[in-house]
Amino acid sequence: MKPKPHKAIDWKKIAQNDLRVTAYHEAGHAIVCKHFHIPYILNYLKPTKATLEKKGAIGQIGYFKVAQVTPFRCAVIGWAGVMATALLEGDDEQNCFDYHDTNNLDELSPTDATAVRKTRFRWRALTTAARILRRRWDEVENKAAHYLE
Repeated sequence: MKPKPHKAIDWKKIAQNDLRVTAYHEAGHAIVCKHFHIPYILNYLKPTKATLEKKGAIGQIGYFKVAQVTPFRCAVIGWAGVMATALLEGDDEQNCFDYHDTNNLDELSPTDATAVRKTRFRWRALTTAARILRRRWDEVENKAAHYLE
């Protein structure tokens, strides 16, 4: 029996999806900042060259270090990006937490991992982020769409 012909990888389609997922990730951070009344700004969201090892987009939200940014709230903001992505893909808090905590947060961006490590209440921070994002999912979607314009 002859093997099926190999399908070419559609890098353009992969890069477009990566940009969309990254927009949701950054929107998750933004909406949690908004929830806590913490000023924020989208520093950048841009496509990059997608490869098997690298996603095809990068982004970063900056938030201002104000009095109400406790270590716990930093961790909630840190979890918000990856949790928004998980919710977008139909995943839940437990799977998200198990995956990232088991891998010592190595799959998070350095910025997100630093924020999450600010508290020992990682599970509570993640579930808080998820609860905020679920309640404000329309805002997450609108913010992601705005970032993609």
